[in-house]
Amino acid sequence: MKNLLFYFLAITTTICFGQEEMPNQQSTDFKKEVTLDLKIHSSGYSVGVNYGLIRDKSVLFAHLSGSSIKHPKECKLSFDSPSTLGNPPRAFIYGKQNSFYTIKLGVGQKYNLSAVSKERGVTIGAAYHLGPSIGLLKPYYLELIRLIEGTTQYEVVTERITEENKSEFLDPFSIYGYGGFGYGIDEMKPVIGGYAQGSLRFEWGKQNYFIRAIETGLMIEAFPSIIPIMVEDEVKNNFLFANLFIAIQIGKRS
Repeated sequence: MKNLLFYFLAITTTICFGQEEMPNQQSTDFKKEVTLDLKIHSSGYSVGVNYGLIRDKSVLFAHLSGSSIKHPKECKLSFDSPSTLGNPPRAFIYGKQNSFYTIKLGVGQKYNLSAVSKERGVTIGAAYHLGPSIGLLKPYYLELIRLIEGTTQYEVVTERITEENKSEFLDPFSIYGYGGFGYGIDEMKPVIGGYAQGSLRFEWGKQNYFIRAIETGLMIEAFPSIIPIMVEDEVKNNFLFANLFIAIQIGKRS
């Protein structure tokens, strides 16, 4: 965690001081830009959009994105051997009790740290943005194999974890598979937190109106309470998520 925070501080320091030494070479003909972000980070993935106003030395922008957040101890299990019902069980994540998604609403700035290379059409820049992060906890459902009371027959029931079924939920041989994404949507609970992100960006292309860039950096999200992604008996949950990421950004200036 200390190494990640050092990386984040290094990026933000570069943003603050680097842009003074190498002014942005953004064309004054452009007034605004719209971009789409496709991001892979160390705990999942993210899709976002940015709307920016182009200034002399920077771009001020608003950011909206949705992300999935996975616990680092998540492990998908699958079996080739038959279950009690005869067929092999479907894959599932052992010990998971909630899926976690976040919606980020932020504002930020980006700067060019180098002049555009006329030969290669490459610009090196930096960016940051921050704001509220709305977390959504969605119960994780499993299909459990259960003996029908008073018989020798088994049935499959789809349930989230409770105190009553906890032993079944944590017994791989009682699990028939993942219940499916549709279960738990109507039981989502919001958790309000905040985020900050810093990145270095590499934009290429000789046509300034079309944006093609790669960004890499650090994204930090924090919430006021522990986020219960996994069953606490198995692993420790956290309230802070620090993720390295790489993103492709495409868009247009006008």
